[in-house]
Amino acid sequence: MDEYIQQAVSILQKLGKCDVAVEIRGQLVEAILQELGKDRRTAQINIEKESKKNAWRKDPATPGQLHELKRISVLHNANITKGEASDMIDFHKNEQFRR
Repeated sequence: MDEYIQQAVSILQKLGKCDVAVEIRGQLVEAILQELGKDRRTAQINIEKESKKNAWRKDPATPGQLHELKRISVLHNANITKGEASDMIDFHKNEQFRR
């Protein structure tokens, strides 16, 4: 928000107190409010996209993941999620790679 206001103030200062500045003032306020609204909507859309993108992580682990965890001897709780299983498998693979 500060960025928009600073730009508006800069424009008004450059115009001075001429008739155009008075006419533009209302338009600048309207434009700033529109941009702030767009910014808020964009932020909300990004939050929703991120939430949907990671929704799979909350599902129960797949049989393949459970098999892999057993194969690599990783202990886990009975209701492990896909995300937790994926993280554990990745961690184990990275540890093996480092050795």
